[in-house]
Amino acid sequence: AFFGAACTAVATPKGAENDPDCCGRYQSDIFSLFGSLMIWAYYPSYNSFYAPSNAQQAVAINTYLALLGSSVSGLLASALFTGDIKLSIFDAQRSSIAGGVAIGSVANLTAEPWEAIVIGAVGGVACSWAGHYMRVFCVGRLKVHDTVGVMSMHGWPGLIGWIAGVIKLIPLNLDYITGDRKSKNLAYILPWENILQHQQGNGDAAIAQAVIAPMTIAIALVTGLVAGAVSKKVTHLDLELLFKDDTFFHIPDDFQKAVDQDNMPEEMGEEDGHANGHA
Repeated sequence: AFFGAACTAVATPKGAENDPDCCGRYQSDIFSLFGSLMIWAYYPSYNSFYAPSNAQQAVAINTYLALLGSSVSGLLASALFTGDIKLSIFDAQRSSIAGGVAIGSVANLTAEPWEAIVIGAVGGVACSWAGHYMRVFCVGRLKVHDTVGVMSMHGWPGLIGWIAGVIKLIPLNLDYITGDRKSKNLAYILPWENILQHQQGNGDAAIAQAVIAPMTIAIALVTGLVAGAVSKKVTHLDLELLFKDDTFFHIPDDFQKAVDQDNMPEEMGEEDGHANGHA
């Protein structure tokens, strides 16, 4: 997410966010919900892939609980942020998945079910908030145009997951790692040597978790800026060709007519209606 934001800050021509084709249409937005549903159903496989075999079932359950939390809280936040108690399709597409991103950092740790729901709910609210406010701020002030809202869906919920990871790793001491494996703190035996590189039990795991996110963001921003600068030197993006399918594809004539009708001024449409009525 941060790599893409840095890359587009350099490579995207100024004014691209004002292009009339840089927006969704009702049919495409509704159809995209099928994609969100598929990702929702299969997201636990992303988080449980690297989890220990004896923890994969718990990881999948925690992920589904987080997804449920983000779906509910994200849409509630959407109704509040829109200002008219109506839902935004942008939030429905992204906040429903944000919980899976937020729980990813601690899904293979000893997260309780209620903790998974809370983490997912916070991720859903963060996704909706970022889509309504931070996205506008980035375009208006920073001139960073996040076309598909990847920062809303992955960037901010990912930061929630980072914070949750730090909090969950703070109590990770020797009693957790080498103590009673059947204690209430451990729902299943975890091979910490396969999960954490820092496992001394003296707070080193929490410190490593706290440091790794800023390092990752810094690397992503620097490499994104470099990639954007290189791509801008290699080829020039013409503002008039952005968001146009006919640059690379043959498009049907009726599609262009539909686009023209969508962009038709209201006064012209009213005049045509009166003319047809008199006829």
